[in-house]
Amino acid sequence: MATNFYIDHHEFRAGTSSKWWETTETAMGSVGEWDEAVAANKEKVFFNHSANAVTANGHIYCIWETKEVIP
Repeated sequence: MATNFYIDHHEFRAGTSSKWWETTETAMGSVGEWDEAVAANKEKVFFNHSANAVTANGHIYCIWETKEVIP
């Protein structure tokens, strides 16, 4: 089975990026919560290689890998 890669492009509405970063940083810092989310994604055959942001207020590009084709 071939590996597939997907790039998600996220944009923020004006003034909303700080709330997203705060929520994300809290989740990543919570004991077990981030690890549980990663494990749940792996069970669904998804793996997030990276989330790249140029600035805290700009776009984010997430690179996902999956073993199955997503319709």
